[in-house]
Amino acid sequence: MRNAILLACLCSAVISCSPDEHEQIVVQVEDLAGPWRHQTNIFGYLAGGFCTSNANPDTATTVMQAEVQIPAAGDYAIWMRAYTSPGGKRALQVEVDGKLLPPTHAGNLRRWSWEKAGEVELPLGAVQLVIHDADDGFETADAVLLTGDLRLDLSRGDKLWSFYPDSLPARADPLRFNIDACLAQSRRFLPPVDEEHWQNRRGQVEAALRSALDFTPTPVRTPLAAVVTGRTQHDGYRVENIVYQSLPRFYVSANLWIPDGVDLPAPAVIVTMGHAMREGKNYGAYRAAQLGFVRRGFVVLGYDPIGQGERHRWGYTHQLGYAALLCGRSNLHYMVLESVRALDYLVSRTEVDPERIGIAGNSGGGLNAMYTMPMEPRLAAAGAFSSVCSLEDWIRAGGYHCICSHLPGLASAMEEFELIALNRPRPFLAGHCLEDAIFPVSGTRQTVARARGIYALSHAGGQIRLAEVPGKHGWRPPLREAGYGWMMRHLQGQGDGSPSPEAAMPAGDLQAPEWLSFKSGSMPEDALTYADLVAARVEQCLARLPAVPEEAEPLRAWQERTRRLLWETLGGRPAHQPTGQLLARFELPRMELGRIALHTEPSLEIPGVLMTSRHVEATGTAMIYLDDGGKEVARFSPLVRSWLDEGRAVFALDVRGLGETTVMPDQIAADAVLLGRPLLAQQAWDIICAAKYLRTLGFRQVGVVGNGRVGLIALTAAALSAEIDAVATRGSILGFRRTVADPLPEPLWTYASNILRVADVPHLAALVAPRPLLMVNPTVGGRPLAARRIDQQIEPILRAYRGAAAEGRGTVLSSDDAATILSAFPSGW
Repeated sequence: MRNAILLACLCSAVISCSPDEHEQIVVQVEDLAGPWRHQTNIFGYLAGGFCTSNANPDTATTVMQAEVQIPAAGDYAIWMRAYTSPGGKRALQVEVDGKLLPPTHAGNLRRWSWEKAGEVELPLGAVQLVIHDADDGFETADAVLLTGDLRLDLSRGDKLWSFYPDSLPARADPLRFNIDACLAQSRRFLPPVDEEHWQNRRGQVEAALRSALDFTPTPVRTPLAAVVTGRTQHDGYRVENIVYQSLPRFYVSANLWIPDGVDLPAPAVIVTMGHAMREGKNYGAYRAAQLGFVRRGFVVLGYDPIGQGERHRWGYTHQLGYAALLCGRSNLHYMVLESVRALDYLVSRTEVDPERIGIAGNSGGGLNAMYTMPMEPRLAAAGAFSSVCSLEDWIRAGGYHCICSHLPGLASAMEEFELIALNRPRPFLAGHCLEDAIFPVSGTRQTVARARGIYALSHAGGQIRLAEVPGKHGWRPPLREAGYGWMMRHLQGQGDGSPSPEAAMPAGDLQAPEWLSFKSGSMPEDALTYADLVAARVEQCLARLPAVPEEAEPLRAWQERTRRLLWETLGGRPAHQPTGQLLARFELPRMELGRIALHTEPSLEIPGVLMTSRHVEATGTAMIYLDDGGKEVARFSPLVRSWLDEGRAVFALDVRGLGETTVMPDQIAADAVLLGRPLLAQQAWDIICAAKYLRTLGFRQVGVVGNGRVGLIALTAAALSAEIDAVATRGSILGFRRTVADPLPEPLWTYASNILRVADVPHLAALVAPRPLLMVNPTVGGRPLAARRIDQQIEPILRAYRGAAAEGRGTVLSSDDAATILSAFPSGW
C-alpha cells in the first residue's frame, strides 16, 4: 500500500527532483547557544520560535553560535531565514567555519523570508556556525540552511513547494473570493415593487440591522454625569468644553457651541467626526462645520469619537473592534451608542429644542450618522457626507479602510438603500465628491435613487437628496454648505434646502486649551479604556456559556446543540463537496510529494503538498499539517519527518489567508465579517475539506496538527466536523479572554464574530470528545501561558472527556519536549 494511495488518485508525469539528493542541514537559531532572547510573538517562524539580538538602538556585540556536523565535504550554499519590517534595521550576518558572509535581511518588507548569505567550501566534520548582529535594530533570526544544492533558490520557493511564484491568481485569492461572495449577496437586494412589498421587507431590515449592531435590546442609558470644564466667549457664540460618560467611567470629550442672539430653545446638530485620529473634533474641516452651523443659529455638539482627538490614547485603537466582534459588538455599535448619548446630552440642555435635532458627519462620521438615524427616532434630520454608497460598489472598489465600517453579516442581510429607507419620511441628505476613490459616486447615486423610490411610495420623495461636488473624498466646503442649507430648511424652516455659503474660518491653534475638555491633558483616574469595555463584554459572554455536562447523554445532547449553533453562528455549513487536483508528483530519495490544488469552494483552490514515505509501509493514516509559517515549514520539520518514518502520510496545507495565499490580512478579515462567514470559519472549512479529500484517497484515519497560532483553526475544524479523527495544537490560545488587548495579540482571523455567544476555546475542545485531543504549550500573544492559567481553563475539557468515558484522551499540558510528544500523537496510529 506504500504508494497506492497517492498513485490511485490521478495519473501524472513523475518528475525527478534534486533538492533531497543534496545534503541539507537546517539549524534553528533558538537551538544555538547565546544570550539573544527567545521569542514567539511574531507568528510565521519555523519551529519553536526565534531569537532577537535585543540591542536596539545599538548593534549587539553578542552572538548565537553552535557546532554543526557537515556530513560530506564540498561547496555549500548558506541561507538565512529572518524577519524584516518597515522602518526596521534588522540585518544579520552568518559566519561559517570562520568565513564571515555578507549581511542579509536589510530590507523593509514586513515578512519572514529566506535570503542567501553566500557559498562556502566546508570540510567533513564539525564546523562553527555563528550568527552576528549587523545593524542597530531588533535583529530577528529564525533558522539557517546549509545545502549542497547551489542552484536552490529559497527566496522564490522551489518548484515543489511554491505554487504561485510570481503572483497569486484569482482562483487562489481568498480576498477575491470574499469580495465576490459579498457582491453576490448584495446583488440579491432589489428595490420593492410597491408599498406592501416594502412594509414586509422593512421589518426584516430593521431586525437585521439591530442584530448586526447588537441593539437588541437597545443599550441601557446610564447617567451621563456631565461636567462643564471650560467656557470661552467668541464673536457671536460661546463654546463650552464638556466631559460626560457615555457608559459608566467611559469618558467623552466634547465641545458645545451655543449661538448668541437667537430664540431659545434652538434647533441643534450633532457633528460626528471621521478619521482624524489626532485632531478629532478639532480637525480643520470638522471644526469648520461646527462653526458653520453655530453661525446659522444652531446649537452644536461635536465629540471626540473613540480613539480620536483627546481620546487618541493607548487602549482606544480602532483595531479593538475585531476583539469586540467576539461577542457580537463592533466599533459601529459603540459609535452609534455614543451618538445616542450625545443626543441625550443635548436633550438635557435647556438651550436645545428636543424636537429639532439633526445629525451630520463626514466619512466615518457620515457612516456614524447613517447608522444612528434609523436607531434613534428623536433625530429629525440627517446629513451623511462622503460615506453613502451601495455595499456592492464599495466592496467592489476595495471595501476597506477601517473595521469601523463592517458589521457582521451585513452584506448578506441588506443593501444600503434599505438602511437609509428605514428613516422615511425624515429628511436625509447624502453629500458626495465626484472623485471619491473610497466610495464610488456611481454607488452613491444608485443608493440614493433607490432609497428615494421607497420614500416616494409614501409621497415623501422630496425628503431625500443627493448633493454632488467636484473633488476627492472629504468634507469639502461645498458639501458643508449643502449640509447647512439642508438643516436650515428642515430644522429651522428657512429656505428651500439649497447650499448656504460658508464664511472663512478664523485662524487659531486648534489644540489650544480653549478647545480641549480634559484640561490636565489626562483622563480621570477611574477612566475605562475601550479595551476595558470590550474585555468586560467578553467576561459577560463567558459567564453566560452553559456548563459542559459530564454525563454521557447530556454531553451528547450538548455537543449536538452546540455544534449546530456554532455552524449557524459562523455562517452555516457550506454545501460544496471538495475535490482535489493532483498537479504534479515528485519522486525524492526519501519520499514522494504530490502538489494538490484542493477546491474547497466552487471558485477557490487551496494549495497543499501530500507527502508519503518511499521506504516505510503506509499505515492508511494521514496528518493534515498547518503551521504559522505556511506549508513550506513541513519541508524542514523534524515532526513531519517522524510521521513519514512511521508510515503516515502528511498533507501540508496553506488554508486561505495564510502561507502562499496571504494577501491583505485586514481586508480579508473585514470582508469575511461583512459576508457573515468569519475567516476563522472559512479556514476551518478548508481543513474539513482536506480531511474529506484524504478519505476519498483511501485514508482510514485523518488527524490534524496546528503548529502555532493556527492551532485554533485546527481545533475549530475538529469541533465542527467528525471528519477529523484527532487534533493536536502547539502554541495556540486556550481561551479568548486574553486576546483582548491593545495592540491585539493575535492574528485578525482569530476574532470570529459572535463565537463567544456559543463557545470559548475549551468548549471547542470539549466538542472533540471522545476523539484524541492534545494541546501542548498554550499561549497568549505568542507567549507561554502559565500553568495556573492552564488549570483555570481546562475544566470544560476534562468534564467532556469524563462524560465521554475517554479520560486521558484529552490532554492539555506544558512541556519542553513538545516535538516528541506530538510525533507520537495520537497513540496507536
